[in-house]
Order: sequence, then structure tokens, then C-alpha cells
Amino acid sequence: MPPDFYLSFEQLARKYGFNVDSYSVTTPDNYVLGNFRIRTPGLAAGAPAVFLQHGLFDCSDTWIINNEKVAPAYQLARAGYDVYLGNNRGNYYSNKNTLLNPVTDSEAFHDYSFDKYGKYDLTSQIEKAIEISGQSKVSYIGHSQGTTQMFYALSTNQEWVKEHVNLFVALAPIANMKNSKAINPLSDILDATWKMLDMASIYEVFAAKYKQDLVNDLDSSMLAWTGMLSDLLKAVTGSKYANPTTA
Repeated sequence: MPPDFYLSFEQLARKYGFNVDSYSVTTPDNYVLGNFRIRTPGLAAGAPAVFLQHGLFDCSDTWIINNEKVAPAYQLARAGYDVYLGNNRGNYYSNKNTLLNPVTDSEAFHDYSFDKYGKYDLTSQIEKAIEISGQSKVSYIGHSQGTTQMFYALSTNQEWVKEHVNLFVALAPIANMKNSKAINPLSDILDATWKMLDMASIYEVFAAKYKQDLVNDLDSSMLAWTGMLSDLLKAVTGSKYANPTTA
């Protein structure tokens, strides 16, 4: 079998002995989101359901690409959970809309922000996970932007959250950016940046047409780079936990 770097989500999960299913969720504003479900073979009916939501510039892969013994989705599945993994609109797995084409209608397709993630993507995906699992509620684990959309839902739709979610785990939570030294300077030039991008008809970050070129460029150097980074981290921190699989 090829190295893990070349495997699809389904192939990677199956390689390590899990049952995996893919399914689609359509939001009220017509975005089609690709989701996944991971279980151990023979998982008993009625197992508790947990939903994992990725962060900014990310996708569901983030929960399985670490060492298979420590990857969060695998650990939860082994612990007896029925694991669901979401993908927000616009990423690799959710680049569809029933009315808009992401290429020819790029401006309209990409006209959204985190509020839509919290209002539509989060609720639609959780309701679908509940439907499939047969449970009345799910436990929700979000990372970074995945926490922001839950905070949005909690501030605007609290009764819905109480009805559908029994636990919220916030990893690297993001609720307010006022203390971010990296982001705040960008806000001063945001309007000008938007106008420049609009003039250039650029509405998508990391557009799909550039992804294959990026993969080709990184392919031959990825392992060497992570190895060097691991050695550097060990030298600087003295940590025995720095390694190529987590660097």
C-alpha cells in the first residue's frame, strides 16, 4: 500500500482497521458539505456519538493524519464512540452548492464568513449526525475556528444547542481577536486588500487549481523537511516528544 501521504481519507481509516462512511449534508443556503463517519468493526448499536469540527484553512483530515495510535478520531473510535467528522463550506470536501458553481460563480459562492459556519454548517452537520447515529444528542469537539462557530451558535441559537449537544470541548478556542498580534495589523488594511482582490477577481484562498502544483512541489521534500524540523525542535526544547509525525 502507498505511504499514508498518498491515501484518501477513506483509504487511510480503513488501513488502520476502521469502518468508514462518507455522506453529504446540504445546508439551508444550498452548500453541499462532505462528512465522514468512523467506527470500530462491530461497534454496538446505540454507541455515543461525537462530532469533530476542524479549524481555519483545514478539513476533516486533521483528525486522522497524526500517528494512528494518537490521532484523535482513531482514539475516540477505539474508545467506543461513533465518530463523525465535519467539513465547512469551501474546503476540499465541501466545494459544492446546488445553485452556484465554485468557479464560474466564484464571487457569490465564496461570499460567507464564520457566521454562516455557525448558523448553517454546524447545525446542518450535527442534525445529520444525530439522524444517522440514532442518538438524541452528540458531543462536539471543535478546534480553533471549529470553536468559533459553536460560540456563534451558543450566542444566537442557544436553545438549539441545548437540544442537540450534550458536551462542547473547545480546543484552542477563538472567541475574540483583539489580542492577536498577527491578525490585528491586517485589519487596518483589510478594506484595501478586499478591493485589490476584488479587482483581480480573486475570491478563494488556496484555490483548487493551485493545489496539485503545491502537492507536486512538496511531495519530494515533505519527509526531509519534517525530519529537520523535528531535530531542530529537539535541540531547542530538549523534548523527547518532538518527532516527524507531529512536527
